[in-house]
Parts: sequence; C-alpha cells; structure tokens
Amino acid sequence: MKKVILLLLFTGINVSLLFSQIDEKMSNAYLEYKIVKNREMYNGSDYSRIEGSAYFPEEFVNGKVFLLTGDSLRVSLRYDLFQDQVEFKDKEKILWLAPANVKSVQVADEMMEVHNYMKGDKAVTGYFVCVKCGKNSLLKKQSVRFVSADAPKAFQETRPARFEKNDDEYYLKTADGQFFKAKNKSDLEDNFAGKQQVSAFIKTNKIKAGKEKDLLKLVDYLNTLD
Repeated sequence: MKKVILLLLFTGINVSLLFSQIDEKMSNAYLEYKIVKNREMYNGSDYSRIEGSAYFPEEFVNGKVFLLTGDSLRVSLRYDLFQDQVEFKDKEKILWLAPANVKSVQVADEMMEVHNYMKGDKAVTGYFVCVKCGKNSLLKKQSVRFVSADAPKAFQETRPARFEKNDDEYYLKTADGQFFKAKNKSDLEDNFAGKQQVSAFIKTNKIKAGKEKDLLKLVDYLNTLD
C-alpha cells in the first residue's frame, strides 16, 4: 500500500489558492493530508476488485468538517471503514483528513466524532458515529475486515477476496469526561461504581452493554441527572 504523505503547514496563506474546495477560514489551520494514489490499495488489489464495500456512503457526498480550531469547511467526502479514514476530494485528487486536527465530521445524515481510544494495546485515533450526542453520549464504532480469497477446493466455487462487516462496538462519553467501550456488564458497573442512582437504574432496567436500545435508554437517563 503506497501513499505519499503531504504535510501542509500554512500560516497566513490563503488555502483557497491551494485547495479550491476548502473554506477561506482554513487559512491559518495546520493540517496533514495523505494523497491516495490509484484509489486505496490493499494486498496489491484495488478496492474495486474486492467483493463488498469499504465505504460509507459508497460515493462521495457533500459533507462538513469541524476542526479543533473552531473552523469548519464543506467538502465532498466519504468514510473508509477499513482504514478508519475520511476521504475528501479536491478537484481530481482524493485525500485523507488528519483526524488529530478534526473534532467531528458530518457525512450524509451521520455525525461522526473523533476520539482517542485503545485498539488492543495500542492507542489510536478514530471516527465514531454519534448515535445520541449531548451532555452524555452514545457512540458507535463501525468497521469492516479484509478476508483473503478462499483456497480452491474440489467441486466448490472459490470465494474471492472480500470486505466483511464487523459487529458494531459501542462507547459511552460521559459528562465527567469518561470515554469507554461498553462491551459487557462489568464495563458499565466499573465506570459507574459509586454512582448509586446509575447503578440502580442499570440493574432495575436490566441494561445490557452491546445493545443499542438499552444503552440509549441509559444515556437518556444520564442526561436527566444534574
């Protein structure tokens, strides 16, 4: 997978001279872009040659990027669920946003927030769909995995290389600054330990981590508390 990293550090430069689709308010922003050459490549295969889709939505749509600086810009973009990157178009070029400089992104009807989180034992930055956002929020991590082509078998049709959807993962962002994955009951109990009202609500309403409707109920309840 070959990519050229283009670092653009522009202070006092009119960005519209560099990227025609980027708002003038970006003139003092510091952004890093990656040029995506020949579309995305994985294991030597163009995405278009891999069964299934890695994109949401499939085609570029009008969207909006909100930066940590407080600036925003409207661009044509889409989300790559496999690379966990937001692509946008400038003329004929396809580039990646630098998530470290982004607060949130509106893609079609979805609002996505950028958060740091642990992926295994590694700290990474990624995009999360905002299921319910407010003082306390419920966010969803969506992704796909790459599955290599099946080895040929006698009398069986060989399945090509493909993208397969992973199970959605749910995270809670609380008013007191916690951001954690709601994987099981202990995740909820540990993070709300000492908060008797919340613990009682989880127990009484049989809230199950990993169930979106249950977590929505919990977040709605949290937002009623002072």
